[in-house]
Parts: sequence; C-alpha cells; structure tokens
Amino acid sequence: MERGEINPLWRLWRAEGYRMIDMLEEAIGEMKALGEEGSRWLETHMVTAAIKYDERDWAGLLPLARRLRELFPETARWISYEAESLNHLVGVWEATRCVLRALPRFPKETEFRYLLHYLHRDSGNHENARYWISEALRLDPEAGNLVESAGSHRRGVAAPIFAAPRK
Repeated sequence: MERGEINPLWRLWRAEGYRMIDMLEEAIGEMKALGEEGSRWLETHMVTAAIKYDERDWAGLLPLARRLRELFPETARWISYEAESLNHLVGVWEATRCVLRALPRFPKETEFRYLLHYLHRDSGNHENARYWISEALRLDPEAGNLVESAGSHRRGVAAPIFAAPRK
C-alpha cells in the first residue's frame, strides 16, 4: 500500500458506517473505491447487499442475493434478501416459496419465520402472519421481545452488518 492510500478495510468500515447513518451516496463511493481487492471479500458483498436493501433496489439485490446464496450456502441472510426482493418484484407467494425451499436446510432459523410473518402481515394475509409469528415464538420463546425490533428493521432502520451473532 502506497503512502497516502487508504487501507481497503477502512474503506469497508467507513462504507458500513455511512450506511448506518443513512448516507448511502457516501457508502457507495467507499464501496466503489475498494476496487478489485475488496471485491473478493465476503464483507464487501454483505455491505453491498445491505446498501441495495436500504435503497430498496430490489432488482439489483435479487441477482446479488442469489449469487451470494450459491457462493455462501451456509449463510441464511442471502435467502432473506432474495425473499424480500421477490416479495417486491413478484409478490408474497414467490417470496414464501423461496423461504420454504430453504427451511429444510435451516430448520431452526427463526429469522425466516419472522420474515414470513411480516411479508404476510404487510400483504393482508393475517392468518398466515399469525401462523408464522407463532412458529417463530415456538422455536425461540425468548425472542418475543425482539419481534418489534425485527419489524422496525424491515421498515428501514439500518442494522449493523458486523454485529455479533445472537447466541
């Protein structure tokens, strides 16, 4: 690294920080400045997907989420991004099919049940929404107080990409 150049990791962290405070143009600028080296990092793709989510760029997020699901099949987040994109581009039932196909691989993933709850609730399918929230709470009864924060995240409140996983 030449003197005066910014460490690519700093660019990534700055991009994430800008995204968190809803400065998406600055975040995108930092991501573009990462160049070839940064494009090989999982974290770069995570921030890029989060920016597309925050921008509500569903058409851009869908192919990225599908590609990342293929590259990193152990990560459930990509399925959530794919389902959210499908919901906005095609409809709730295609999004539901996407999540249901993933459930056998992630049988204890409560995030999927919460996502299905919110997608169906927002689509007016209240009986399905009640079913999915009851399934989420059945799998993780202690998460009941997280239900509202999960809903606020879907409404656009930025969540950190590099947060420690919940135990």
